Amino acid sequence: MKYMRRKESVFLIAVILLSCATVFLAGCKKSKNENGSRPVVVIPDTISTSKIDTLLRIFARPSPADTVKDTLGMKKILGNYIVSGVVSANDESGNLYKTIYIQNATAGIVIDIDITNLFTVLPVGKKIYVKCKGLYLGQYGGVTTLGMIYNGAIGRIAASELSSHLIFDSIPLNEPKADTLDVTNLASFESHISRLVVITDMTFPEAGQPFTSNGLPTTRIIADKQGNPIMLNGLNLVLYTSSYSTFANNFLPGGLGKIRGILSYYNGQYEFILRDLKDLLKFDSTGFALTIYENDFNSNPSDWVKYSVSGNGFTWDATYTVMMANGYNGSAPSDAYLISPGINLAGIQESVLSFSTYTKYIDSGIANPFEVMLSTNYSGSGDPAVATWTTVNCILPDANSSIWTSSGNISLAAYNQKVYILFHYKSSGTSGTSASIWEVDSFKVMGKY
Repeated sequence: MKYMRRKESVFLIAVILLSCATVFLAGCKKSKNENGSRPVVVIPDTISTSKIDTLLRIFARPSPADTVKDTLGMKKILGNYIVSGVVSANDESGNLYKTIYIQNATAGIVIDIDITNLFTVLPVGKKIYVKCKGLYLGQYGGVTTLGMIYNGAIGRIAASELSSHLIFDSIPLNEPKADTLDVTNLASFESHISRLVVITDMTFPEAGQPFTSNGLPTTRIIADKQGNPIMLNGLNLVLYTSSYSTFANNFLPGGLGKIRGILSYYNGQYEFILRDLKDLLKFDSTGFALTIYENDFNSNPSDWVKYSVSGNGFTWDATYTVMMANGYNGSAPSDAYLISPGINLAGIQESVLSFSTYTKYIDSGIANPFEVMLSTNYSGSGDPAVATWTTVNCILPDANSSIWTSSGNISLAAYNQKVYILFHYKSSGTSGTSASIWEVDSFKVMGKY
């Protein structure tokens, strides 16, 4: 969609939609509201003669593999189709412009209307009825849209035509429920275009960046809980944000959470459109949105020091994409270090360190085969013994637990300089009872702006 700045026209909307009510609802009932005062318009469901998915079948969307984009012709609706739906998104936050989305049990659809500030009379949850005869179905970027002709393409319903096509119910609002999408199932996405949806256990690889850049509409990659971008049709699933949205300059949250919004589609790429920041659910609320350094060890890290005093050292495990220390079958008892690159905390008001660790097997000759330490004077290479190290208090898994364990957020607020984080592994021997396995993953240092 092409989104632009909102303008003030509340009075015009009210006048037009009041006209709709007068013209379109001659046969509708009125009843008292809950406190017995003013009458409330109640539209009988029998007025709705068609389902939204009927409209979509009239104008079939190309398959995801279809290369046809915006060149399809439009279709004028000649039949007496009247559809009902609940408003699932509007222009309140400025992320949509002159646009509403409605949905019912069958499908969702975009309606473009040449009026601003639609949210003042068409809030989310409002039930509306659309008399479709005379309107057009077309596509923008592959999404079926209900509107009128403008410059040879699908455009907005003119304000002067609105009273002939739209009316809304005044029963209490009831926001539609967001369907949960399966990110591994393309068909789940295909059947939910233009509907309110939610995906769980997702992250933003660009956490800490603003929603938009350089005053332009911006897409940001959506990833799974391991930080792997979600791919559909060979393209990234993205979050689309208009530069005119009220949250354009806010920062993408860090951590794991849920994202709710309208599922859209543009020339082969699936997009999420937030209605407002309340559609970001259960993200880390600590405010640590600035990613200072992170490494998920998806490849062998060239910026980390692997230093071995004796026995087996830390190695990168390509199968599980982790850093692993394992003294079993070594040439001698292991004494090995894995050291991060220098992480500059200068100018950061607050910062936290987090990582995950895993261990298996028991070293019967050593009580604490693994420790985490911090230095401010390590040189960045060579033997760590020549530097000063301080123990980092963190959560580590129990011996032989075989459970990935988060360290928790470890405060680095006392440091306003470059720091190095060290993982120290030891084994008492090289046999199955004198060497344990330790693995490190999801290393991250976050800060606040």
